[in-house]
Amino acid sequence: MPVTAQDFVYSWRRTVNPKTEAEYSYLFSGFKNADAIQNGKKPVSSLGIKAEGKYKLVVTLEKRMAYFKDLMAFPVFFPQEEKAVKKYGDKYGTASKYMAYNVPFVQKGWTGSNLSWKLVKNPDYWDKQSVKLDQISFTVNKTATTAYNLYQSNKIDALGLDSNLTKQFKGKKNYYSLSNGGTYYLELNEKNPNLANSNIRKAISLAINQENLIRILCGNNQVANTYTAKGLTEYDGSLSNLTDACQEILHMFDEGTKQNTSV
Repeated sequence: MPVTAQDFVYSWRRTVNPKTEAEYSYLFSGFKNADAIQNGKKPVSSLGIKAEGKYKLVVTLEKRMAYFKDLMAFPVFFPQEEKAVKKYGDKYGTASKYMAYNVPFVQKGWTGSNLSWKLVKNPDYWDKQSVKLDQISFTVNKTATTAYNLYQSNKIDALGLDSNLTKQFKGKKNYYSLSNGGTYYLELNEKNPNLANSNIRKAISLAINQENLIRILCGNNQVANTYTAKGLTEYDGSLSNLTDACQEILHMFDEGTKQNTSV
């Protein structure tokens, strides 16, 4: 069954519906009526998205969103087939057989808790002639040492290294360092009376030696000086664009403060 604009409309409405309790529904903040819908003040049908014909999708925003294109690459904005969602009910998405696929590969053998599964070439994919692999196998190893031994014996083709293995193999053949664009932070429980004072939380933050921490973690970790990971975005250097970027960031923080959204 071909993917249509209506599949996106159904998916987005389902995600922002508070009854779905979607973990990433907050990412829709800034789309017309998304916050009001999630707060139960407007119907799901009022979300700023509509299908015009089978293949044209119209999205309405409440504010400028310079990061709109980046959001569209996140899975929560992908289409969902209404027929499949209703057929599988509460089991939807919990195992390979309870999902619908419109991508180059179809997942096989994942039960929701097992440690190995496969991605098999999708015979119904629209551009299947460009897909060169027939199958990709995944396995979860509980220790990095086990994974490395399998790699050394040619039983797996790639693995992620823990801090100890990173120290051992950094700079050697077949070692690659890839940036994932993520920012990690320590979140303290402000409901704890011992942590309610912001100065105490600041003191804990200042007590952490970030440079030593990333040396211990190894890999491609860097000290985070901002919420946005280094190298995640860039500008052409012109003052006007830089000013626009700063204004957009300030606006995002302002909206996030008022609406409890993430930036």
